[in-house]
Amino acid sequence: MQTILLVEDNRIDETLIRQILKEDGFEDEQVISARDGLEALDCLFATGATLPALVILDLHLPKINGLEVLKRIRSDPRTGNLPVAIFSSSLDTDDLLTSDGLGVTSYIHKSSNLIAYAADVRELVKHLKENN
Repeated sequence: MQTILLVEDNRIDETLIRQILKEDGFEDEQVISARDGLEALDCLFATGATLPALVILDLHLPKINGLEVLKRIRSDPRTGNLPVAIFSSSLDTDDLLTSDGLGVTSYIHKSSNLIAYAADVRELVKHLKENN
């Protein structure tokens, strides 16, 4: 069973992404939530942890920010090739360049346009399904 690690501290965004994933065939138990960067790293690197097929990662997280989480994912041989999609409201050029330099799979802007936002999530899921 494919799982997705959703790292998001905003409950509204989490609910929206979960709903879109559910509409695309992912059951609730296939989406693992982490509310901060430390919890995300625990999910990924705990002894015996099963790696998800995809990490959806917010940048602005408590405890450890998303860029640091991405850096740690890329620096470990177990997770170095794991697909990571950043979903962020940030359009800061430094964030974009840093995440690109760290090998992010995709960078999707959290839009206030819910139709565009949902379309971006669906495109990501489609790509994931095609590559597995």
